[in-house]
Amino acid sequence: MGCMSEFAVQLESKSYLSGGKAIRVACLVPQAAPGIRFPAVVALYGANRGFQSTIEPARELASHGFAVYVPDYFERTGTLEAMEKSIILRNFPAWMKCAWDCVSFVGREAIVDRKRLAIIGFSLGGYLALSNAVFDWRIRAVVDFFGGLPREVKPFLFRKLPPILIHHGDADQIVPVSEAFHLRDVLDQRRTPYEMHIYPGVGHIFEYEVWTVAARRTLKFLKTHLAAPVKPAKLVQQP
Repeated sequence: MGCMSEFAVQLESKSYLSGGKAIRVACLVPQAAPGIRFPAVVALYGANRGFQSTIEPARELASHGFAVYVPDYFERTGTLEAMEKSIILRNFPAWMKCAWDCVSFVGREAIVDRKRLAIIGFSLGGYLALSNAVFDWRIRAVVDFFGGLPREVKPFLFRKLPPILIHHGDADQIVPVSEAFHLRDVLDQRRTPYEMHIYPGVGHIFEYEVWTVAARRTLKFLKTHLAAPVKPAKLVQQP
């Protein structure tokens, strides 16, 4: 992600149970000497069910020393895509539980240091990642790509949230940038450490140049917050 790769990456398909259903998960892990444990990342795709398209960014992240897991969480509800709001509202709790169960699965993987686990979400996946972080103390960091925090989840903010990285384009016509600013306001109120990057003129899908910048920032954020104890800090800047 913006830096020279450090590890060869192995891709393996596994599954875990959620709601009585077998959920496929792509496991992208660094190849290293036996006994080494890596920080882990669960990556959640968006409403268009971008399972395959999420694997390549996951592979790149894994090449820098993270075990990355991409669950096909739509399998929990038999959903093909979720472009309608009614589908999202109906299935959101089940998808949250599916992401929770993926975290449990990842924590049992021999290669994973379960004390260093993050979650990344794209669009709908960003909403799921942030929502799960509200309830799941095992999540140590969150990266939100053009998602947001559901208003329905805010009343449940009883615990201290982990550090959060926000990426959002200010020309997003699908998930408006106001969602990023709402999240920022909540994090300010909770005194949660975060970084927020608003990309001028950028829509919902990041093109190559913007993605390269966002990927580099994501790698730095994850290395900072999963590799060592974190001092609360806040940074808001433009690219």
